Amino acid sequence: MVLEVFAQYGKGALFRVEVAGGDSALFDSRAFVVTSHALPPTWKYFQYETGSFALCPESWNQLGFWDSYYDREPHAVEVYETEKRKILSAS
Repeated sequence: MVLEVFAQYGKGALFRVEVAGGDSALFDSRAFVVTSHALPPTWKYFQYETGSFALCPESWNQLGFWDSYYDREPHAVEVYETEKRKILSAS
């Protein structure tokens, strides 16, 4: 299940997926086969000044969110889990 799409300007798209152990990471989208074209209703489009963009829940796009998540700050982990559940339930 793709949890986020990130496309860096001038490079290919990346998909955020969960890996063993429950962490998530970004991987080259070319390593996957898309089986559904439906987008989760919680995703929003974010365009960056660099020309890159992301499709993800708004709370994941907040400055410092991923640092807090990978530092295992309880609030960030809860936000991640809540948004992940919404994405999974929409599939």
